[in-house]
Amino acid sequence: MEQKLRKKMVSGWPSLSGISLYFVLVVLCVAGTLYFFSMENAEREEKHLQLTTEQQRIQLRALTISFENIADVIFQNHINRDEILAIMARANSATEEEQTRQRELLWEKLSTLYENLYDHGVRQFHFHLPEANSFLRFHHPSFFGESLQGVRHSIERVNETRLPVRGFEEGKNYYGFRNVYPLHFQGKFVGTMEISYSFLALRKLAVRVFPAIYTLILHKDILLNAVLKSEQSSYRQCFISESYLKHQDVVANIKKELPKLNIIPFQTLKEMNKTLGRKVEKRLLLGQEFSVSHKVPGGDKILLVTFLPIKNVKGENVAYFISYKEDSYLLDFKNRYMRIRFIVTCAGLFLLLAGGLYHRQEEKKKKYMTLATTDSLTSVPNRRHFDLVTDQVMREAKRKQGVFSLVILDIDDFKKVNDTFGHEIGDQVLMSTAALLRSTVREQDLVARWGGEEFVILLPGTSAQQACIVVEKVRRAIASTPVMADLDTIMVTCSFGVTQYVQHMTKEDLFKKVDMALYQAKKSGKNRIICT
Repeated sequence: MEQKLRKKMVSGWPSLSGISLYFVLVVLCVAGTLYFFSMENAEREEKHLQLTTEQQRIQLRALTISFENIADVIFQNHINRDEILAIMARANSATEEEQTRQRELLWEKLSTLYENLYDHGVRQFHFHLPEANSFLRFHHPSFFGESLQGVRHSIERVNETRLPVRGFEEGKNYYGFRNVYPLHFQGKFVGTMEISYSFLALRKLAVRVFPAIYTLILHKDILLNAVLKSEQSSYRQCFISESYLKHQDVVANIKKELPKLNIIPFQTLKEMNKTLGRKVEKRLLLGQEFSVSHKVPGGDKILLVTFLPIKNVKGENVAYFISYKEDSYLLDFKNRYMRIRFIVTCAGLFLLLAGGLYHRQEEKKKKYMTLATTDSLTSVPNRRHFDLVTDQVMREAKRKQGVFSLVILDIDDFKKVNDTFGHEIGDQVLMSTAALLRSTVREQDLVARWGGEEFVILLPGTSAQQACIVVEKVRRAIASTPVMADLDTIMVTCSFGVTQYVQHMTKEDLFKKVDMALYQAKKSGKNRIICT
């Protein structure tokens, strides 16, 4: 009874277990919210990166197609003419001396055109006899006559199929985007001709049309296996991957263009590439196309770096086209995500703090309520609390026609104990008696200190006859339990008055009746029970 009513009257939320649950729920909610926004941020970033990769692929394809179309125009209007084709036809069956004259004639007819086109990015005008023998390189006219079998797969394919071949291909001197055409004169195949663009030409147009930083890295093993040793000094190690090289002319162009682009300083770009290498090395080795985001150190810029694999005419991944583009969309979204994360974290901390303060306030309230309803010496409920409970029990008994019994007890000769052993020992007797009462009565019974050496017991749902049985057990327990006071042993007894609540009895009548029973117990010799 005591425990149920005490819990009902003094408990508050959150309790100790309640506050722990509250903290756990707040932490889980905050963590769940942060995880949700983190996943949403990652998903949106991944979609944006995929879109960026697709856009860059389309842009690169548009650039290469534009150069292919220009090459087609050059070939149809300047190369695929009878006067040029006749030269190649005569060179096919001519002596070395005659081939030299035909080579000089070809140079005379096309050198001015080549010089003009070279200024616009055309790197190679290269004529080949059948069987892939070099006839005239306009970029290197004194170097001719060698077989390109096993070196230039594009030329071999045109010789086999008699159809144009386009694509990226490494070579002895240069790499580039090549367009190789078959040459026919009067229905006879007389050789092939190549119009190739350098990457510098492509990136120059790319910077003008789609402002960004562009570079090309080439697979080390494939490149060094094809390029002449005299040309290998033109390449340097790539910071992004040890498996790739880049041409020093590309690096020089990037360094020259960076101030105008105002995207990132060259030194920062170098450091960023070292960091990127750790993130993208595996994907490069797998030949994947992808984009990654990178926040520029010390600034508020985010760059999207796109890696597009480039296959040669054999279908091998030999290079990567890389672009670095400033992206305001992703920057805004990341900033918004950081603000949301900050707000959610602050809200979580506020809720934890508010919950802690509320719990502390409730604990103080419980403490004060306990102090107000508990006897400070014996730790049993005090008279005020007992009155409140008794009123509630009486109301329920009246409403339900129920019964309960009231017991009042007094420690026999308590004044003598105080006078003989002192008040400290008297306090020990009170505490010992209270402890015995609480441990002896039933769980549903309520024990309280009434005042001085008097205690009361409320026994709900109990008749006087039943109450006397309970009280007899209590009396014997007290009488048989000594109280140790230093070297002295004190035997304590109590006198008990017991009465049963009767319908329509007032509280005053109840206490008056039980007081009378206690008085009779005292008068008739103490250490006894009087039931009325």
